[in-house]
Amino acid sequence: MDIRCLPIGVRRPMPGVTYPPIADLERYLASGALEARSLAAAFRESFDRNKGRIALIGDGWSLTYDALDILSDRAALAFAKLGLQPLDRIIFQVGNSPNLVVAVLGCLKAGLIPLCTLHAHREVEIAGLGNHAAAKAHFIDTSSENFDFHGFSAHIRTRVPSLQRTVVVNGKPVADALVMAELIDAVDAEEARAFVQQCVMALDTKIRVNFA
Repeated sequence: MDIRCLPIGVRRPMPGVTYPPIADLERYLASGALEARSLAAAFRESFDRNKGRIALIGDGWSLTYDALDILSDRAALAFAKLGLQPLDRIIFQVGNSPNLVVAVLGCLKAGLIPLCTLHAHREVEIAGLGNHAAAKAHFIDTSSENFDFHGFSAHIRTRVPSLQRTVVVNGKPVADALVMAELIDAVDAEEARAFVQQCVMALDTKIRVNFA
């Protein structure tokens, strides 16, 4: 579909979202920077094209694009199995790590919306953002020795009625907490691939409809 022949604009805007001006969209479209597909679809194409190349590298470890694609597919299905639905907002309070990348990509593939915050944010910021966005889950990092993020998240759930889940994305497992690595391990890679394919197709269909 050549979206350059379609009227530009979002038909069904999401409450609280500020969209770019029509003039900017027209410029992006004319330059070829704007396409009628989701970010998740663009990532999948890039990952497939660069399968054997290194995507992430650290001290003594590395992860190829193919491995990152598979892990994030499985994360996407794992998040869906928690009851999270497309367009649900997810608060991220996670330090830089491979798991953070996997979790963000998993959200995008499942149609979830990551809300990225700082490790230093506390009740005013997290509860305020959570209530404003009606967030459904709080993704946390328990690697800090100086702050109990698991206990903090449990408290935040009492302040944000919509917040249903806390998931430990990075750091030490905590008793009675959902841990992303364990959720991923419980998911079949082929089932996850098929799930993500369906999600991305549905997202791209909505983009084409809403873009007109």
